[in-house]
Amino acid sequence: MESKVSSPFHQALLVVILVVAAVGGCDRSPARSYLPQFAQDDPDRSTTPAYSFGVFPLHNPVRLFEVYGPVIDTVNSAQKQLAESRPAAFILKLEASRDYSSYEAKLREQKLQFAIVNPYQAVLAEKSGHYRIFGKMGNDDLMRVIILVRKDSGIDSISDLRGQTIGLPAPTAMAASLMNKVHLRQHGLDIEKEARVTYVNSQDSAVMNVFLGLTKAGGTWPPTWIKIKREKPEVGRALKVLTQTDPLPNLAIVVRTDVPEGHAREVARNLFNMGKTQQGESILKSLETPGFETADSRTYAPVRRFLEMYERLFGSLPQPSRQQAAGIQAPSVSR
Repeated sequence: MESKVSSPFHQALLVVILVVAAVGGCDRSPARSYLPQFAQDDPDRSTTPAYSFGVFPLHNPVRLFEVYGPVIDTVNSAQKQLAESRPAAFILKLEASRDYSSYEAKLREQKLQFAIVNPYQAVLAEKSGHYRIFGKMGNDDLMRVIILVRKDSGIDSISDLRGQTIGLPAPTAMAASLMNKVHLRQHGLDIEKEARVTYVNSQDSAVMNVFLGLTKAGGTWPPTWIKIKREKPEVGRALKVLTQTDPLPNLAIVVRTDVPEGHAREVARNLFNMGKTQQGESILKSLETPGFETADSRTYAPVRRFLEMYERLFGSLPQPSRQQAAGIQAPSVSR
């Protein structure tokens, strides 16, 4: 006897069964560890190397892809133009991480060919022998810690932070954590013994936790504070800067030592020349930086001296987490 789907109920039931079967089939496919974004697809991907370009968690993953995606697009567009006369040498793929620990695991496991790192991460990456420093973000005045509190908190001095909860992005965050601890210690407060430190995984979270009253104070750096004040004026009106440190060299750009020198030079050239076009200026403005500039190991000598002082004060440097590297598959964190 011929079978027929003769009623709306059975028709609907059949649709549900087919959808469930389709979803189940999709679930059997292996998960992707990394999801590159914003890179232009190369016509000959089988012969063109694709390099992962990582940016440490300055923002939540969604925001990071928004602001750094155009940087990657600029480099890839230049490669595409060159491809009109020769095959494209490489393409870059932007990669974000859910937190500092995941990002540092990628550096340790050499998952990234290019990376923007904080000064402490730059020193560690170079010391590993797997990366070298070739550039940095401009305006070193931005590499300082600022400590924020609510204007209505009653906290008016560093001594008022005793016994309070202080939110920091991560133990290895250069400005917001390491420089913060040294600065407060030099002004009479050992936050590891005289305050309660909580790590909130990102610069944005350190600020928003103060605004929401989840912490009494938060450590961040000027670009995050400038950006949040512009995008969320109510946060800027509610918070104030309690104190700030002297600066150190800004974020570094590193390349894995096995990347061909010619490819590294191409990336450097495009980054360093980005401010020469109107579009490039707009991109740099969104990054809260005047531009990228050349740098090397010698540029970060002041950072190594600072780290030596940190060790004298606290006994040892914070170590990156040993967790396994993990990529961001589908940015879903709300801004």
